[in-house]
Amino acid sequence: MTCKTTVCIMAAWLGLFLGLAGCDGGSGGSALVSNEKLLESEFSDPGNWTAYETYDQVAGATVAAFTAVSSTRALNRENIVTFTANGLVAEVFDYLAATSDSIAMGRLEHGISVLKFEDLDAPKGMVFNCRQVGVESLADYQERIYAWFADGSIVDAVTCETIYSDAPLGTRSIHTGTLKNRMVIQDGNIYIGTNNLEDDGSLISDRDNGLYKIDAALSQTIQLFDHPVWCLYRDSVDTIWAGTRDGIYRKDGSDFTKVHGGYAEQIFEFNSQTYALIKDFFHKPGDDTDFDLYQWDGDTFQYVCEVNAVLGNLTVEAMYAFGWEGTLYIARHGSMTDLLVFDGSSFSNVHNAIYDQFIGQHSVLVADGKLFSVGNLTGLNIWDGVDYTQLNTVNTAEGLLSNDIQVLHVDGEGSLWIGSPTSGFNILDPEDNFESYEIAGEYRIGGIFEHGGMTYVQGAVSLYEADLAGVQSYVSFSSNGERVYYDASQGRLWAFPNFGPGNGALAMLDMDTLEIWGTTGFDDRADYWQRDYEWDKPPYHFNDIVAVPDQGAVLIALENGDGKVLKYEYQENHTGTFTKVDIPVASIRYFDTTNKAVFGVGPGSLVKYAGEAWSLVNGALASEEPVGLVVKNNYGFIADCDSLEVVHLITGKTSVWGFEELPIKGTLQTVAIRTKSDPGITTKAFALYFGTDAGLVICNLNLL
Repeated sequence: MTCKTTVCIMAAWLGLFLGLAGCDGGSGGSALVSNEKLLESEFSDPGNWTAYETYDQVAGATVAAFTAVSSTRALNRENIVTFTANGLVAEVFDYLAATSDSIAMGRLEHGISVLKFEDLDAPKGMVFNCRQVGVESLADYQERIYAWFADGSIVDAVTCETIYSDAPLGTRSIHTGTLKNRMVIQDGNIYIGTNNLEDDGSLISDRDNGLYKIDAALSQTIQLFDHPVWCLYRDSVDTIWAGTRDGIYRKDGSDFTKVHGGYAEQIFEFNSQTYALIKDFFHKPGDDTDFDLYQWDGDTFQYVCEVNAVLGNLTVEAMYAFGWEGTLYIARHGSMTDLLVFDGSSFSNVHNAIYDQFIGQHSVLVADGKLFSVGNLTGLNIWDGVDYTQLNTVNTAEGLLSNDIQVLHVDGEGSLWIGSPTSGFNILDPEDNFESYEIAGEYRIGGIFEHGGMTYVQGAVSLYEADLAGVQSYVSFSSNGERVYYDASQGRLWAFPNFGPGNGALAMLDMDTLEIWGTTGFDDRADYWQRDYEWDKPPYHFNDIVAVPDQGAVLIALENGDGKVLKYEYQENHTGTFTKVDIPVASIRYFDTTNKAVFGVGPGSLVKYAGEAWSLVNGALASEEPVGLVVKNNYGFIADCDSLEVVHLITGKTSVWGFEELPIKGTLQTVAIRTKSDPGITTKAFALYFGTDAGLVICNLNLL
């Protein structure tokens, strides 16, 4: 594989390298805890560490600059192995903008991807990315794409250069599934609308509200009015329109004039005419919402027709209008397959009106003779009138698919399987080569495991059988995109999704017979799984599940267990029941096992279950919010957001390796460990893997 380094650094991986290689961590306060640094020589040796980073196509000088300021410790760049990940920054996008030769996609949480139209058929390695949290809007001006971020910065989407840093702070009032563009550029002046309201609709006192102008010289920001803004639009004749809580405003010369009193969901053009999609609420939809179409006659907006009358009593929270090949369509929030179609006087509800796929609900844009759409679908969706294409992180990336690593699995051959909130997964083989695999229609990987000599990958919707040749569906088994647990001793796969504030659900799949046993889900919804047997639903959120060695049972960790876990004993004909078991701590977040015992970690505590009895290994851990547990060779590795705690499972001694002194942010999310075949040495060699929200880090260890 060819390594490329011509892109902007994703710094947290490097930070993990630096932090774990030399931070001085604290210790717990228990009598079992000593200040002795466990494994100090192993963790402190830079040669033991490898970080997998993504570089995006920006200034390569960023690498040297970051290295110089990150730490006073010596850093050998040769110890950092770099792979290119020129894929899209996210699987789901919120915003679109285009120039004459490029399309830009923005995601609120992840940043911006830009791709030239000429590269749509072969996008690998051709994506320009600006990775920054808080994308609020995109706008095109003079063949460039600019982004407004929540921190008040205006950024060139291709170079990632900040051109202005004192713009209004981003909006915090989104009560529908459709994000709206609130930035336009005219004659070099940047216009930004903000909408910062409390849930009851009142103004947030310490946040910006209204329409703002940043002058063409980028020297000052001027507030034009203080009405919260829902949407901005610059039309084909360079007129700016603003939908606000006070009505619709139109820029006439240098001033904005109110031209209508309604709440504009969207202002748009169709067949050289300007329209407004007007709703009966501004801030927060009610039970019976109404949307109407209005047309601009040169002086005011005139009523044309009701939009959602054809939907009966269906409540609609958001809509998005667009024109394609002479027809006006409206996509509504809550449906990706139905469209409302305008015949010149009224709307009808039509199934698959354009093509037999989906329309993204957040933004639809016609550019380069194609229809682009994003939102509530995977990646960038493209329709050219004949063929449909969907670009996502899998089919645009080289190397690591995603920075956000939530699932790690080491197979029997020593390859590392990597799962993320993407429509695919990576395999990193023992020779450090990446392979990428796509699972069309999925958006998140919740678990990877081996059964009967085959590797299986759990998505949000189904379970898949996977090998180096490809991926195929095995059985429909929904996990809601959350983690699953495989009990190898019984050949059973457990899913335990949680649903908002309500109770979670449990299901168990027999991997050989494909029978499914389960509970109902949140609010007793019917048949969350198509199941063969139904359990009485335990009224909990569930944290984790683990098999108890030699007992034919599993333990189930509870979010609000009040000092208890559930135990389920397998019985013939699936007559097993759930019983409550007392534990010596308030709750357990994560489990792991040896061949003799179960270990559980919760806030500040590590416990052990063996011989049907619980004991406390360490009750004074530094970690109050653990995100993972791995036990190996008398050591427990406990990850939380910004540190790794290593506990000796016999003595309870602990050491903490923290990242708090670094100038960059990275969050640990999962850990895994692999035994390395290293003949001729007396100690056992392992590779310890860290999945973070910014990449993959590996430490090679020799454990006594």
